[in-house]
Amino acid sequence: MKKVKICLSGLGNVGRHFIRLLIERREMLQSKYGLDIELIAVSCSDGGLVSSSPLELDTVCDCSRQQPWASSFPGIGQDGLEGWRIIESSQADILVEATPTDLQTGEPGLTNFKTAIANGMDVVTLTKGALVKDFSGLMELSKSRGLVIKFSGATAAALPTIDMAEYCLAGSTINSIKGILNGTTNFILTKMSQEKVDYDTALKEAQELGIAEPKPDLDVQGWDTAAKIVILSNAIYGTTLSMKDIPVSGIDRIDPEVLEKASSEGKVVKLVGESSIIAESGGKHDQGKVNVSVAPVPIEAEHVLASVDGTTKAIHFETDTLGELTVIGGKSNPRAAAAAALKDLVNLAREGR
Repeated sequence: MKKVKICLSGLGNVGRHFIRLLIERREMLQSKYGLDIELIAVSCSDGGLVSSSPLELDTVCDCSRQQPWASSFPGIGQDGLEGWRIIESSQADILVEATPTDLQTGEPGLTNFKTAIANGMDVVTLTKGALVKDFSGLMELSKSRGLVIKFSGATAAALPTIDMAEYCLAGSTINSIKGILNGTTNFILTKMSQEKVDYDTALKEAQELGIAEPKPDLDVQGWDTAAKIVILSNAIYGTTLSMKDIPVSGIDRIDPEVLEKASSEGKVVKLVGESSIIAESGGKHDQGKVNVSVAPVPIEAEHVLASVDGTTKAIHFETDTLGELTVIGGKSNPRAAAAAALKDLVNLAREGR
C-alpha cells in the first residue's frame, strides 16, 4: 500500500466535496489502486491545520468556517496564518489547490504553487489563476525539481480535455482545438435559441437554478472560457499566451438577431474557445504559431458541437493522423470538479509519483 500525504488548499464547496470523495472512495482507492491517501494539512486564507498524523476527514469536512475556525482544532489549528505558511510546514507529498481563482494576479494560487514546489510537492490544481498568469514559468520550475503539475480540473473539470490531448492523441499532431467549455453560457444560449427568450430572462433562470453565479461576469463575458483555452493552448502547443493576448467576446451583449439569422441558415450559435495551428502557404503548418480566440460563433447544424445543449460541455480535436475526435459531457458542479482532482491524484500514482 502506497501512502500519499496531501495538503488541501481551500475549504470551500469544491474542497469539501474533495474530502467527501476521499471518505466515500477510501476502500476503492486502497483495493483498486493501492493508495492510502492521508490528509495531513488544510490551508485557507484565514488559517489552517497542520498535523503529523492523518486528519479526521469527517470532522474537517463538517467544520464551520465561522471565525475563529482553525483554533477549534487544539494543537494543530492556527487562525490568521497565511495559507502558504501552512503549505510550507505541512510535509505533504502533494498539494491539492482549490482556492478561488483570480485571473489577473494568479493569487493566492501562484504563491501556493511556488511554495509547494519549493518544498518538493507535486501539485494537483482545480483553479486556473496561477496557470493563466505563468503557465510556462510554473511548468519549468516544477520540472527543474523533478515534480509534476496536474491540472485537468482547471480545464473544464469533469470533461477530459488535457487528458484526451496528452494520452489519447499522443503521437499525432493536433491541428485545432474547439471547445464549448462553459456550462453557464451554453445553457443561456440554448434557452435563447430554442425557447426564443431574451438574454436577461435566460440568465435569470440560470441563476434561479444555481447554474449561474449571482455575479456571472467571468462566465458570460467569456473570461472563464478564455482561461481554459489559454491553458490548453500553452500545454498542447507550447505557446506562452496570457489573457491579454487573445480576442475575447462573451454572450452578455449578444444580439438576438444573431441567433435568429444563424437559425435561418441552419446553424446554432455557441460560445467557442478555439486554438488552431496557422497554415503557411502550401498548406503546411507552422507549429510555432497559433490562432486563439473566444467568441459566440454560428456552427453548422451537422457539426457535432451544434448538438451540445444546456449545461453540457464538449471539446473537439482535429488531428493529422487520428481524424476528428470529440468528447461530450461531464457534470458541471463542485463534486465533479473534486472528482477531477481525485482522478489526477490516482494518475500521479499510476505514473510512479
